[in-house]
Amino acid sequence: MTDLTERLLTAASRGATHELGPLVDSLSEQVRGHGITVDWDDGAGEDWARVFDHSAFMAIIWRRGPFAIALTELPAPVATWLEKSGLDVLRVPSFDTPSFRLERSAVPVVMGADQWPEDEVPLEGMSIRDLWWATV
Repeated sequence: MTDLTERLLTAASRGATHELGPLVDSLSEQVRGHGITVDWDDGAGEDWARVFDHSAFMAIIWRRGPFAIALTELPAPVATWLEKSGLDVLRVPSFDTPSFRLERSAVPVVMGADQWPEDEVPLEGMSIRDLWWATV
C-alpha cells in the first residue's frame, strides 16, 4: 500500500507559490495537436486538473500544491512537460488499483475541510481515481 500522506502534505505546504491556471495553460499549449486535452474548471473550485489522451484519463495535477499523479506510460509531450514542470510527480501503473492510503490527519489539508466521503472512498485501499473523485 502506497501512503500518499507525506507527498500531499509536502505539496500543500508549498502551495502558496503554486498556481494551477498557468500550468494548465502551459500543458495545453504543449500538447496541442496531439489528441490530448486538459480539463479543469477553476470557476467550479475543482482541486484537480485532469489530462486525457483522447478519452483515456492519464494524469491529474493538484491545485492545492505542486503535485501530480500520472500513469507510468504517457505520450511523449505529456511526459516531457511533466519532467520540466517543477511538480512532484508520482507515476503509477493504473488509476484504478486500490493500493493507496491517506492518514485521517491529512484530510483537512487535502480536502480543505474535515470531511471525507468514507462511505464511498476508504482512506485505506483507495485508487487514484477514488482520490480524484473524493477531492475534486
